[in-house]
Amino acid sequence: NESKPEWKKYNSEKEFEKARETVESYDIAYVWRKNGKTLMANFTISSPSGDWVKYVNHFFREDGTLAKAESEFRTFHGNFILLQDFYFDRKSTILKKTSKYLDLETKKTKNPDKGDILDNGDNINEVYYKKTSKLPFTSLLRKRRK
Repeated sequence: NESKPEWKKYNSEKEFEKARETVESYDIAYVWRKNGKTLMANFTISSPSGDWVKYVNHFFREDGTLAKAESEFRTFHGNFILLQDFYFDRKSTILKKTSKYLDLETKKTKNPDKGDILDNGDNINEVYYKKTSKLPFTSLLRKRRK
C-alpha cells in the first residue's frame, strides 16, 4: 500500500533543484497562477524504479473548473506511450476524450500488443483533478497573511 506524497512548496525552480540533491521526488507539480487563481497545474508522476512516468497537464477556467487535461504515459513495460486528451464542461462532465497509442522508441502509432500493461493501478488510469480546490496541495497555494 503506497503512501500519499507529502507536498512541499518551493519558491523557484532553482530552490527545488537544490532540494532534489538530497531528497527524491516522484510526484512533482508546477503551478501557474494569476490574480490568486490557479490556471494550470502540470504534474509529473513516476515510479521509483523508473519503469514508467506520467505527465498530466491541467487547464483550469477562472471559476476553478477543469477545462482540459492532457495526459502522457510512458512505460518500458510494453514499450509504449499513451497520449490522452480530455475536455470538460463546467459540471466536470467529459465532453470529448482522445487517445493515441505510440511505440516508445519509434514514436509511430501502433496498436496495443497483447500483454502490454494497459491498466497498472494509478500509473495509467485517468489521474486528473476536476477543480482547483481538489488539487492535493491546495492548502499550500493559499495566500499567507503576515
